Amino acid sequence: MILKIIIASFVFVIMYFIYQYIYIKHINNFDKRPKRLIDINTVRRGVLIAGIICVSGIAIHSLIQVNAQQDDEISYLDNYISKYDQMTYTDDRIYEIYTNYNIYFSGIYLENSTKVLLIREDIPQDGLDYLQISNLSYQLVEYNYHELLSARIQIGKTLHNLDGFVAIYTDEISNCIRVEVITNSVLPSALDEFIESEILQVSEVDCIPVTT
Repeated sequence: MILKIIIASFVFVIMYFIYQYIYIKHINNFDKRPKRLIDINTVRRGVLIAGIICVSGIAIHSLIQVNAQQDDEISYLDNYISKYDQMTYTDDRIYEIYTNYNIYFSGIYLENSTKVLLIREDIPQDGLDYLQISNLSYQLVEYNYHELLSARIQIGKTLHNLDGFVAIYTDEISNCIRVEVITNSVLPSALDEFIESEILQVSEVDCIPVTT
């Protein structure tokens, strides 16, 4: 794309010089004091115009790429973020927590037929009081559901072209993203921050499972 912009700028400059040449030559046919066909000011103007075209083209190209990347990230997130939004809450207590403390909500799981809420540990005291007063079972965790999803998206994109990549999934109960890779696979350095924060847990497997 950038090469095309440079070529287009070069072509424009050539056309500009040809136009100047023809125009001044035409003027010289009627002027008793002929002008130079190509002077230094003409060259300067041509170079300036070419520079403006190049810089503007590259800037527009970069902006388009950034917008396209943002659109991809947004559409990718939309595929996952609606899991609990679309859930039907038959228990008003759970609906109350999910609605009023959504930013601290990290999921639900069953334990001996009892629903256990996963709640980020920095939930305000009034939310914690409501959980206790309403007799809801809950477990305090470090990350909310949105943070897990965002991490999974970024990790998945990073591992997409890794030869040893096997699987990725969200472990809500353990409040982390789990990844399986072939033994001795070299992980990209971009994953270091996820591993250090313990939101990413990596397991090694001997081979890729065969599906039938």
